[in-house]
Amino acid sequence: FFSTMYRASTRALWPVVQCRSYAVARPEVEARVVKTVQPFVDVLGDGQAVSAASHFYLDLKLPHTQHRQLITALEGEFVAPVPDVQMRNIVSVADAVEYFASHPQSKAL
Repeated sequence: FFSTMYRASTRALWPVVQCRSYAVARPEVEARVVKTVQPFVDVLGDGQAVSAASHFYLDLKLPHTQHRQLITALEGEFVAPVPDVQMRNIVSVADAVEYFASHPQSKAL
């Protein structure tokens, strides 16, 4: 996410590249997503460990009815909203990490 601005000087215009930095690093996001997902899996009693490659439905056997509750818990963890359209696309830990690591409103601990 780069934007280019031009700064005027007495001699010429030169581009100034600005990079948007995010408040939360990807490893921190991954750890917090796993920590938030684990209680949902523990309630099912399967004893499965949540990893970065876990799929909510296929690997963790999370019922579709709990998907919204899980996304709401992730929204609360990162203080970043997830629109309904995007919620349908977050079906794995990797999807959640990608979304919250790149979301400009995600908050660090």
